Amino acid sequence: MPNDIKAVNEFIVEKDNQWKSNMENKDEYAPYKEVYVRVLKTSRTKFKAYVRFQRHNKASMAIITFSSIILLTVPLAQAFNIPLKYNQNVIN
Repeated sequence: MPNDIKAVNEFIVEKDNQWKSNMENKDEYAPYKEVYVRVLKTSRTKFKAYVRFQRHNKASMAIITFSSIILLTVPLAQAFNIPLKYNQNVIN
């Protein structure tokens, strides 16, 4: 690498021109494109899994909450002699 500033500038311009001409040859960058596509697919898949797990979490939380409310209210209703739709034998 030359020490002269003018030579360094010429070297940079030459490398820049080589890089631009290489970019036109898309076959040379095919492996990088393949990796880029793989990264995109992976990130999309992870995002979809995140959304799916969020829905699963909300549904599970709703079912657990609803079941807990029923398990708390039925014995209280029986203790206070509140009439229930189902027979005592079915509930117990």
